[in-house]
Amino acid sequence: MINQKCKVCGIENGSVAALHRHIKKEHGFSPKDYYPLFYERRDLFDNELIEFRDIKQYFVTDFNCKGNLLEWIKSGSPEVLNYTLEILKKRAEEKKTNLIPSHVELKSLFAPNLSDYLNLFGGESNFSSRLSDSGLKMKLGVQKPELKLGELKISVDTREQEPLPFEDCSVNKLIVGDYAPSDDFFCNLFIERKSINDLAGTLTKGLERFEKEIQRAESLGAYLVVVTEFPFIDALEYSPKNSFSQRIGGAFLFNKIRSLMTNYNNIQFVFSRNRDRSMSIIESVFRMGEAAKVVDLEYLKDNGHL
Repeated sequence: MINQKCKVCGIENGSVAALHRHIKKEHGFSPKDYYPLFYERRDLFDNELIEFRDIKQYFVTDFNCKGNLLEWIKSGSPEVLNYTLEILKKRAEEKKTNLIPSHVELKSLFAPNLSDYLNLFGGESNFSSRLSDSGLKMKLGVQKPELKLGELKISVDTREQEPLPFEDCSVNKLIVGDYAPSDDFFCNLFIERKSINDLAGTLTKGLERFEKEIQRAESLGAYLVVVTEFPFIDALEYSPKNSFSQRIGGAFLFNKIRSLMTNYNNIQFVFSRNRDRSMSIIESVFRMGEAAKVVDLEYLKDNGHL
C-alpha cells in the first residue's frame, strides 16, 4: 500500500488522490516527479531509473521494457529462475487457476514466452516439475505430434468468401469455423480463418456472438483454432488508426484473446504470415488430429514444427 503521508512536509492524507492533490497544490509536484524522487526504483538489468507511467506500473515492474527483462533472464541464475516462476504464480493467483498461460498468451504479456521458460529450466520435464512444486501445470503440451499420412480432404464452409485453394476440398455447411477435415481425418476439429481486421471486429462488437459460437462448439465437443493471417509482432503492435475505433489496439485485442483462452478450453489462436502459410498450418493441424487439441500450436509454429 502506498504511504499517504507526504514525504515533503509530513502531512497525513486520507487517500492517494488526496495525496496527489496536496503535493500538486502545496509543493508543485506531479506524481511523475514525486514518486521517482522519494521512492527510487531501478531497472534490474541496466540499473536505470524506472520510468513512471502510473502508480501501479511503477511499483510492480522491475524493468523499463520487456527487452530488458529478456536480457536479464539470460544468466539463468537461481534468482532468475525464482523470479520468472513468481511471474507465473502471481498470474495464476490473479486468474484463480493452476494453469500457466500458453505461448501466444505469454508472448503478449510482460513475461518470458514459453520457449524462454523451457530453455531456462532445461526442457519440458524439468520445467513441469518446478511448476508442479508450485502447484501449477502447463495448459498445453509442446511435443510435436505425429502427422497422419494419407489423402486429406477438407470441407470449406459455405460462408467462406475467399477460400484457400486446397487441392481436395468441398463446400459444406459447418457447425463452426471455416474449415474442417473430412472422412477419415474428421475429429471435431475446426479452423476459423481471419484477417487482422476480422479479428478486431470479432473481439469487439462481435465478441458476444463469438463467445456463443465457442460455447456452442464446446457443447458439441468441437475444438476451434483461430488462424489469423497477420504476423504476431504486427498484431501485437496493431495500430488503432486504421480501425473503426480509436480504442482498439494490439494490447486490447490480446487482452481479449487471453480472456477467451482462460475461460474456454476448446480454443487456440495461431498467427500466420499469409495465405500460403495458413494453408500449411491448417493442413498440419488437421493431420495432427486429436493431438492438435492438447498441444501448443503457436509454440510449435514458432519452433519450426508447424
